[in-house]
Amino acid sequence: TNCTVEENLQRAKGILTAAKEKGVVARAAISVCLGCPYEGRVSSSRVAQVAARLLEDGCREVVVCDTIGTGTAGSTRQMMDALEGEGIPMDRIGVHFHDTYGQAVANTLVALQYGVT
Repeated sequence: TNCTVEENLQRAKGILTAAKEKGVVARAAISVCLGCPYEGRVSSSRVAQVAARLLEDGCREVVVCDTIGTGTAGSTRQMMDALEGEGIPMDRIGVHFHDTYGQAVANTLVALQYGVT
């Protein structure tokens, strides 16, 4: 909150380091992967870069979220391609889709087709 993505990643790294030292398994969520109420379209490659960084810094799983519900099967596919392109194993990815425009089931199907469980 009230920080850039980079500042947030730095904060997360500190938390993830402390969690690892205590033997706590951590997971993170990226909230607006398929649309942002402030910035509009979200770059799939940027989502993949942030996810990769969180995993490198110690997350067991990263959940990619469409919290405003503007994603479509096509934009979900684009994001999943970017995650794969970044070399992220699908067993380290979770998904969370809101159904604002009736697309959550279609988006979930796309994620399942990529191997998200």
